[in-house]
Order: sequence, then C-alpha cells, then structure tokens
Amino acid sequence: MGGVAEVQEQGCVALRNLSLNDENTATAKAEGIGSVMVGMSARTPIVGVQKSGCAALGNLSSNNERAAGRLRTLQRRWSTRR
Repeated sequence: MGGVAEVQEQGCVALRNLSLNDENTATAKAEGIGSVMVGMSARTPIVGVQKSGCAALGNLSSNNERAAGRLRTLQRRWSTRR
C-alpha cells in the first residue's frame, strides 16, 4: 500500500482517535463521517482503508444520535447507487 490509500487509511485512524476525546468530538464529527465514507468508497479493495474507516465511523457515530442519523442517511444514498 502506498500513496493515496495510505493517506486515506491514516486519515481514518486520526479521525477515529480524535473522536474518542470529548474535546475533539465536535471537530471530528463536523465533516468526518462524509470524509471517511468518501475515502472508503474510493478505495473499496484496500482492506486497511475499510478497516480503519469502519472503526472511525463507529466512534464518530457512537453516543451521538445526530451523527448516527447522518451515517444512516449516507448509507441509504450509497446503497441506491450500487
């Protein structure tokens, strides 16, 4: 792995870690869910991106109904595109 995929994986890891800290939660969640999902869809076969993306999405949407709702909306949109 290298280049863009590695950057996207590390971005997902960073968002996952940021979202664990209450002080960073608002910043991480502001655009984090959409960014992670875009990265995951662009790098579908890259296991590291998918794994890190799933972990980030789980943290970003946990204990936050608004973020979880946004994630569900994005999932519905993406499922109709396939």
